[in-house]
Amino acid sequence: MHALTVTMQRREDLYVLVPVGEIDVDMRPILDEAVSRLPDPVGAVRVDMAGVSFMDSGGIHFLVDLRRQVDQAGGNFTISGLHGQPDRVVRLVGLQDYLGRR
Repeated sequence: MHALTVTMQRREDLYVLVPVGEIDVDMRPILDEAVSRLPDPVGAVRVDMAGVSFMDSGGIHFLVDLRRQVDQAGGNFTISGLHGQPDRVVRLVGLQDYLGRR
């Protein structure tokens, strides 16, 4: 099993989730626990992916699900820090615009 940690930072009305490690389908419970700490409704969420070295379809599903959740609450969703393999995966599936890449 790969190690993954997720911290959350608050910057006024913006909540930044910061995963560090590898995101695969087995890491979904860790990601879901981090999301459960977001207020309801949430105004703005950014996922800072700078510390993520690997991501499979589990990461894509997590990002899409979180984007939908934030959209339904009338919030703003973006991702930042994509690089390397996770960036290639997001581009391969054509979601860079949908995910609000910064």
